[in-house]
Amino acid sequence: MTLHLPHDECTFVACRRVCACFFVEEKACNDGHLEIVKTYVHNAQYKLVDDGTISLELSLLLPKSSPCTVRTDLIEINTKLKVELTVDKVHDNHKNGLKFEVLQMEIPFTVVHAIELNEENASCKVNNWDGRELQYDLSVLSARLKERIDDAT
Repeated sequence: MTLHLPHDECTFVACRRVCACFFVEEKACNDGHLEIVKTYVHNAQYKLVDDGTISLELSLLLPKSSPCTVRTDLIEINTKLKVELTVDKVHDNHKNGLKFEVLQMEIPFTVVHAIELNEENASCKVNNWDGRELQYDLSVLSARLKERIDDAT
């Protein structure tokens, strides 16, 4: 894989390694601001790149247990595709051995689970996940917000 970087002169930089993963970030409201409370990585993979490689492929799978995207005033759950490319340094003559730079890219996307309606009790289930944990977290956050509003008045 050859990566073209804008530079004073047209220069091609050799790519040495490609890494990719799904990165999940959970944020919760604290004093009116969303703060990161939990992060985790799904299905991290990498490949070393041989000289002369034109393209390569990484297969990533987002597990069914991954949380869906949520955005409210109290909580936010985001998923991103993170990609890192390890490349040769542009301004190095390799006199002191190989020197590398890491280029990073994040691509946000929305995760939506298929919803099934259970006709027996008319409740929604999302891929066999009933949402009790998220419902509990939202209830706790709502109670804390109500306490702060009551304290302020």
